[in-house]
Amino acid sequence: MKGASNPPPNWRDGKLKLGIKVRVAAWLASEVGEGNTFTREQLHVAFPGATQVERRMRDLREHGWEIDIARMADGVHMRLVKIGEPIWSPEGRLVAKRQIRTSAVRRSAILRRDNYVCTSCGVSAGEPHLDAQNLLARLSVRHLVSLAEGGTDRPENLVTICDRCNLGEVSIPSVNREEAARQIQDLSMQHKTVLLAWMARGERTPSPLDRAWAMFRHLDPDGRKEVVRVLAEAIERLAGEDATT
Repeated sequence: MKGASNPPPNWRDGKLKLGIKVRVAAWLASEVGEGNTFTREQLHVAFPGATQVERRMRDLREHGWEIDIARMADGVHMRLVKIGEPIWSPEGRLVAKRQIRTSAVRRSAILRRDNYVCTSCGVSAGEPHLDAQNLLARLSVRHLVSLAEGGTDRPENLVTICDRCNLGEVSIPSVNREEAARQIQDLSMQHKTVLLAWMARGERTPSPLDRAWAMFRHLDPDGRKEVVRVLAEAIERLAGEDATT
């Protein structure tokens, strides 16, 4: 087990000035243990007031930690499959920095390949979820087959997914079966065909317009202004040409 020669610090000790990710790693190693399960509630009880605790926990995957997440009838359950680098030690932090740099390059490549949208529900980063308009989507990259199950870090085993789909929160309680059927029935034949293809693949394929919008959202402010200007000028020019014909 990694970390055996570098035992975790006391995650409760505020004097150590540990970051939330390091504290979560220490809590998992000392309180949960490799191969054991824990719940979302236990995580939040251990770190009250830490609004980003689940995200920091998922960030541990960049350092070789394997954490399985499953949504059950009685809540979200998690399992610490494997303890990764002991990021609380100086040696672990050096390894973690190298892993973060490598992971950041890989993550950017996968996000770009997937057009910066969740391949499960199609939401873009920063957009509100359909069933929770007050929650903005966050995207991450995960393994289709976990490393613990023999998966690899190759691009074909990595996929972009939003935070809610990653936790299995894909049902929409406010939409009933009849309402969904009515919405589908009102679609054009072309859209019904596209929807059926999405259902068969289990993921939404963004249209060129979706991809353009996602790319626009990921530009810096100056880039957005320039794209808006160029697009507005193009539309104005086309409108002028139509008016003279």
